[in-house]
Amino acid sequence: MTVNNNFLFNTAQSICTKPWEYYVEPFKVCNGVYYVGISWVASYLIDTGDGLILIDCLFRETLYQLFENIRKLGFSPKDIKKLLISHGHADHCGAARDIKEYTGCDIYFPREDLFMLENWEEYVFPVGEFIPFFPDYAYVDGGCINLGNCSIKTIKTPGHTMGTTSFFFQVRDGGERLTLAMHGGLGGNTLDVEYLTSHNLPLSLRDQYVYSLQSVMDIPVDIVLPSHPTMQGDIVSKSKDIGEDAPQKYIDKSAWKALLTSKLNNFTH
Repeated sequence: MTVNNNFLFNTAQSICTKPWEYYVEPFKVCNGVYYVGISWVASYLIDTGDGLILIDCLFRETLYQLFENIRKLGFSPKDIKKLLISHGHADHCGAARDIKEYTGCDIYFPREDLFMLENWEEYVFPVGEFIPFFPDYAYVDGGCINLGNCSIKTIKTPGHTMGTTSFFFQVRDGGERLTLAMHGGLGGNTLDVEYLTSHNLPLSLRDQYVYSLQSVMDIPVDIVLPSHPTMQGDIVSKSKDIGEDAPQKYIDKSAWKALLTSKLNNFTH
């Protein structure tokens, strides 16, 4: 598998210096679930009826866009009760400290990625601003995070980082119960031997990546929530042509397995 790390670095650097160029309007995915991220990396807002859950929080430089999108949807960022972070890279957790200080929310974070926060200059991401933060809770593999009418199952899917965690939950939309899932990190840019060796990371992460993909591949999923839309099925582009019947347009019961299978095939062949 060949990954252009220079492209990823340059993209992240561009976002941090010109974040307005990556802004997208927020949109509804299905009942109570909204996209509030940018064109490069996703963030999802869940209205539980008893406060908001935010999954991933983008770069610190894009926090103003994240908050603006939440307000455009008619919610207040102050109502974020739980922030779930999929792994310890800055495009997923860069704004965590600011959100914690503004909202008082609980931060959930993978225990296996805590060393990244302790050595953030080397591991989190070498671009933009980053202020270290202290998570309130670590994920339990197969555990559930509950708030209001929402229960999110957390499954550890290491590979992209040692603690990468994926999220599965259900919502009822128009009388139909839908299962939604976001894989916490499918990128192979951190899995080549040179990267792992230079960052003192175990080569076994390569095997863990394969195993973790296989372990969740057969879970039935109705709607895939990509963590990076342009690389995992462009939910942002689809949103431009979708009206109030959004859920039916996003439903694809084959997409989850197809996505994970493609990543597995690209990695092992």
